[in-house]
Amino acid sequence: MFRTDTRAAKKEGEADKGGSLFYLFSYPAALLFGIGLSLLKRTGRLKVVHQERIPAWQRNLILACNHPSLLEPFLIPPLFLREYVLRPSKFLPWSVADKGNFYDPWYFFWLRPRLIPLERGASWRQKYSQVTALRKMQNVLEGGGRIVIFPEGTRTFKAILNGGVRYSKTGKVLGKLCSGAAGIALRRTSTVVPVWIEGSERVLPSGRFPLPLFWKHRIRIAIGEPLSFPKDATLQEATEKLARALLELADAEA
Repeated sequence: MFRTDTRAAKKEGEADKGGSLFYLFSYPAALLFGIGLSLLKRTGRLKVVHQERIPAWQRNLILACNHPSLLEPFLIPPLFLREYVLRPSKFLPWSVADKGNFYDPWYFFWLRPRLIPLERGASWRQKYSQVTALRKMQNVLEGGGRIVIFPEGTRTFKAILNGGVRYSKTGKVLGKLCSGAAGIALRRTSTVVPVWIEGSERVLPSGRFPLPLFWKHRIRIAIGEPLSFPKDATLQEATEKLARALLELADAEA
C-alpha cells in the first residue's frame, strides 16, 4: 500500500510540477502568450474555431495537433489561459517537443519546466530518449496533467519530403501519425482532443525563426470533438481514428 501511494504521489507531483523556474519564468511567459493570443484574435490575425470543445477544467487530457511549423508549441497552451491563470501548476499543459529545437538552446530555458523533450531517430541514445519521454507522459497523465502532442512526429513539410503523408478530401496534408498519442490514451484512458492548425507555416516559414510574420498572414486553429477509444481498440485502430478526425477537422468549415 505504501509503495502504491508513493508512486501515485510521485505522478501527482509530476503533473503539478512547479518550482522557482516555473513561477519566475514559465508561468509569466504563459500569461504573456495568453494575452498575445487574445490580441491576435481581436485583431483578426488568429481565429480559433470551437474552443468550447476543449473540456473545461478536465485533467488527464491530451491535445493532438498537426505540426506545420515551429509555432504550434507556443500557440496551443494559451488556449488554457482561463484555467491556468488561477491554477497554474495544475492546468498549464506540458508540451512534447523536439529536444534540439526547444530544450537544448539556452534561450528556451524558461520552457523546460513544462517541456517533455524528445529526440527522434534510431540510435540507442535516441531510443532511450523516446522511452524516457513516454514514461514522463504517462506519469503526467496519471497525475492528472494535460499534454500537447504532435503525432506526426515531425513538421508536415518534412513528412512531405519523406513521402509519408495522407490527404483530406480537399487536399489538406497530414503526415503519417506515430502511435504515441493513441497508445498513451489507450493505456491511461485519457480524453484526446484533435486540433488542426493552418497558416502557421506562412507566419513562420522554415528557417525564419524567430521573426513570425503575423502582420502578413493569418492562422486558423480548429478544435475537434473530444475522442475516446473502446477498451478493446487496437493501437492501429486508435491511431487511424485520430488521423481521420484530424483530416475531417481540416476540411470542416468554421
